[in-house]
Amino acid sequence: MIRSIATGVFTAALLTGCTLGLVNDTALTEERPDGAAPGTCWAKQIKPAVIQTSQTQSVLTGDGGETIYQTETSQTIVEERQEVWFQVPCRRVMTEDFIKAVQRALQARAIYRGPITGVLDQRTAKAIGIYQRPLGIDSQVLSLLAAKELGLVAGRF
Repeated sequence: MIRSIATGVFTAALLTGCTLGLVNDTALTEERPDGAAPGTCWAKQIKPAVIQTSQTQSVLTGDGGETIYQTETSQTIVEERQEVWFQVPCRRVMTEDFIKAVQRALQARAIYRGPITGVLDQRTAKAIGIYQRPLGIDSQVLSLLAAKELGLVAGRF
């Protein structure tokens, strides 16, 4: 006789290894995605695969009438690992004055509460991440889209 008892389902992220050039899972790189215009600058964010793990426990009756417990674990990939490219201001643009402008713009929106230093520190990076998450960019690296939305760059990109 076999009875199955579900012991729960949980979701876990399959983590990738650390790579040089990563800033909070975002690679600042000289590479560009296919079709990107020359002279543009890009960042690549690695979104890890999402794995769902399920466990089922079965109760079996052995030949001698003894109770045997058997646990089976299975894993399913819910979301594949993804490389997400987004355009960023080029390094030559990221001057002290530009970073001060970023800090002031985020401060005006009550997202950044630190001093205006012109240094892209952890506090500034966190504020950038908070600002651009609703824009669909889950990174603390400033995207060109966020810079445009903050009024710091003009034109098309």
